[in-house]
Amino acid sequence: MQAIQTIYDDNHQIYGAPKIAKEMQKKGEKISQRTVGVYMREMGIRACYIKPYVKTTFDSDFSTKLHNILKETFRQASQMRHGVQI
Repeated sequence: MQAIQTIYDDNHQIYGAPKIAKEMQKKGEKISQRTVGVYMREMGIRACYIKPYVKTTFDSDFSTKLHNILKETFRQASQMRHGVQI
């Protein structure tokens, strides 16, 4: 259990059971991810999951981004006033 705490602290208390198990297996110890998870629960330590930042609000000013790439000129065929053609 001391090895789990050491790896956990060395990695800024971010690593969870899968990464700690891999680190311990690299050092030659035979331990499963599930066993590491059980020990972590007993010790009261948890992985710190950092949620990636997602931009949800966009600028509503599209005039600088939208361009008339077809070079179309839009003219009204005839004038309309109050829904009646003049």
